[in-house]
Amino acid sequence: MSETIGQATTSETTDGLSTIIDRPGLLWLDLKDPMNRALDDLALRYGFHELAVEDCRHYEQLAKVDYYDHYSFLIVNATHYSETPCEVRLREIDAFIGNDYIITVHQGPSLAVQEIENESVLMPSISNGLIRCFTQLSTWL
Repeated sequence: MSETIGQATTSETTDGLSTIIDRPGLLWLDLKDPMNRALDDLALRYGFHELAVEDCRHYEQLAKVDYYDHYSFLIVNATHYSETPCEVRLREIDAFIGNDYIITVHQGPSLAVQEIENESVLMPSISNGLIRCFTQLSTWL
């Protein structure tokens, strides 16, 4: 499936891996199923540490930042409230952040990822700022 919105193209493969932004100097991939083989393929391609991949697959990890030679690995937690049924759920997003890429991994659809993707279409400069923000955040945490 491929959908063009403004200047961005979002494409999703059958394995749940989406390319949200792909342009020179910036690649954002999003994986909606951490148990999928696509995570292993990405780990092999980018050299992700096996413990970071394991953290992606074990839901409800504590928030953290790990630094590796060529990338940082973040676990971010947030809560999500729904009225029907009345409950508060934990949402986790994991991110591998390199100099020119970000790969987000989470279970199922993510409203946060969708909102950032929508904003990056409306304001293309936000995507460059996003990478800088995540890089600085991982540096200072």
